[in-house]
Amino acid sequence: IEKENVCMVKELVADKRCNVKESLKAFSCAGFDTAILKILLTKYEPEREMLFTAIEYGCMKAVKVLLADGRVPITVSEFTCAIQNKQVTALKLLLKDRRADVSVGDSFVLRDAAMHGTLPMVKLLLKDGRSDPGARESQVLTSVVQRGHVQMTECLLQDMRVNPCREEYLIQYGMDKGGQKMLECLLSDGRIYPTANDVSCAIEKKQYDSVLLLIQDKRLDISRCFMEVIVSAVEDGKQKVLEKVLRDVRLRHIVV
Repeated sequence: IEKENVCMVKELVADKRCNVKESLKAFSCAGFDTAILKILLTKYEPEREMLFTAIEYGCMKAVKVLLADGRVPITVSEFTCAIQNKQVTALKLLLKDRRADVSVGDSFVLRDAAMHGTLPMVKLLLKDGRSDPGARESQVLTSVVQRGHVQMTECLLQDMRVNPCREEYLIQYGMDKGGQKMLECLLSDGRIYPTANDVSCAIEKKQYDSVLLLIQDKRLDISRCFMEVIVSAVEDGKQKVLEKVLRDVRLRHIVV
């Protein structure tokens, strides 16, 4: 259907002898012309996949028309399509349509956005309020930390529905994928305590910058790991780490 044939389309739709339903279906491929789309929708039911395809091809005008029509159901698939194609505007439009239930599957849409989408998408879903980042023991936070996404981690930690204490190995995941910045981000949250096991993990992987950050944290029970730190620092020639441990006031009462 060519753009310049809007008048012809009107005549065909009005003619009872014509069945242009297939044209409506074909129209969902790409390059939507909203004027023609509106005409076709006056006579025919929109195909289920039309909204999905309009999102996929970034045809936001067509998305608006289809959502306004109200006959195309909104499912998780449309949200997934918007997320995986990085269509932030489409996500906004879908969220604005209150027929959509983004809380299904323990807030699957939010987890999908954290794994495959962008930071603005995650922020949109959190602001919407219907997605729960604390679902499945704050699994979305663990997934983001494992990906090494520092900014998204900071965003999630600001939402008090998230409970970072649910994951015992969160700091270790952070050190493994996000390095120093991720570790600093996690330690800045008052709910996340470093442990002797975290220190041992950092030593095993020769991540001595992380060891320094961990032993400097006053919440760490350094009495449970100081000997391991001293031995490894001596063996690997990490003078700065050794000096930091030996000067730690928390060890003054301990005789080595």
